[in-house]
Amino acid sequence: EVLLYQDEIIDSLYHAASGGMTEDAKEVFGENIPYLKSVVSRGEESCPKFENEFFIGSLEFVKRINASFPNAKIDVQNLGSEIKVLDRTSSKRVKRIKIGNIVMSGAKFREIFNLYSTEFFIYPTQDTIRITTRGYGHGLGMSQWGANYLAKQGKNYKEILFYYYKNVRICRVK
Repeated sequence: EVLLYQDEIIDSLYHAASGGMTEDAKEVFGENIPYLKSVVSRGEESCPKFENEFFIGSLEFVKRINASFPNAKIDVQNLGSEIKVLDRTSSKRVKRIKIGNIVMSGAKFREIFNLYSTEFFIYPTQDTIRITTRGYGHGLGMSQWGANYLAKQGKNYKEILFYYYKNVRICRVK
């Protein structure tokens, strides 16, 4: 069996845990993908990486940013005032963040610091940057922990797939 949208096999993206709400593809890819819409995803709290804290020394933080963006012009002294989340998606993930003179995507920031999710919050102090994350993965499509929760509530696989992927149909392939 395959999932189809308008007679084409879908890109059935999935992730571990969304943080409570999956992401809309338009927020990630900049284009509307009708079957990848944001939905509430309950029951994910038992995921071991659902909520996490990361602590990064200020010097290490500056080093990593400057390695990726030499024009950022940040240093330890001005760090707290040079970090600003510019906007978030409707599911609370960081869309864009400004650090010093540069603006990067939340996905790029996640990559630089090996975070579990782009739903993060930053708390700078003089010596340490504390980052909290919620969810595990990119947040697009089906949440594995959310799907497990729905299954435990008595939903069958078709109901789960139709919940996470909108306006699709299941087709048997011979």
